[in-house]
Amino acid sequence: MKQAVNWCIEHGVLPDFLKTNGSEVVNMLLTEWNMDKALGVRGREAWEDGRTEGVRIGETKVIEMLQSGKWPEEILKQYGYK
Repeated sequence: MKQAVNWCIEHGVLPDFLKTNGSEVVNMLLTEWNMDKALGVRGREAWEDGRTEGVRIGETKVIEMLQSGKWPEEILKQYGYK
């Protein structure tokens, strides 16, 4: 496996990625695949991506409301706080 990774790097196949993650790639190929773990990781990553996007959208909306003249207290009340 290590030879294959080295060959890819030498021949320009994903060289930057493999230089950084080559040992992880080899470890993944040599360990037993576990679908439940893979799905769990994918689910956590998707949740984190969604949360990050939600925070970004929320921040944008709050900034727009503040720029339009709404007071912070109004914004909090609109979203059920206070």
